Amino acid sequence: MKTTKKLMYVILIAVIAAFASCKGEIGPAGPAGADGADGTDGIAGTDGTDGNANVQTYIYNNPAWGISSGMNIDMTDILTDTVISTDAILTYVKHTGYGSIYSIPGSVWNGNYRDYAVFLNTNDLQIVSLEMDGGFTSNANLWAVDWVKVVIIESTNTTIIDAGTKSLNNKQAIYYELDKAGVDINNYYQVMDYYGLEY
Repeated sequence: MKTTKKLMYVILIAVIAAFASCKGEIGPAGPAGADGADGTDGIAGTDGTDGNANVQTYIYNNPAWGISSGMNIDMTDILTDTVISTDAILTYVKHTGYGSIYSIPGSVWNGNYRDYAVFLNTNDLQIVSLEMDGGFTSNANLWAVDWVKVVIIESTNTTIIDAGTKSLNNKQAIYYELDKAGVDINNYYQVMDYYGLEY
């Protein structure tokens, strides 16, 4: 019995060794497999404009004119002394029923040309309508305003030197940057596009 068991082990080892030492020629390559289905194309995008995390916009819909051809817009906790003294503040107005958007202070058209002056106080922005002769516009002649948009561009440096010739304060540095980029701050759409803001 022991001899038979030993013989079985020897035969088993011999068979394993024989299979392990067998080497045949490598056969020809098999036929190519069928192509897989094409993947879907990715969505092509366009590069966006560089945004600025330090730009805030505030929209005031349907603001009302008050007495003395003035409009007060409450900007409590937004217009601080620091914001007023260091940041660039751009203001735009759109009259109800008119497609044009005007930068103010400046001249606007709402049936006649008028000048809109803008005054900044802590927590308050005031707009005053003046006739071209400098007199206040009568309340009867004030046109309804669809919205006023205030864009506040936070200053990121204290001063900037222009080619070593002059020192610019915070606001001037912002206006200088926009001018160098070819952006007219009186053109609402150019400013919105430059900062990647919604119209």
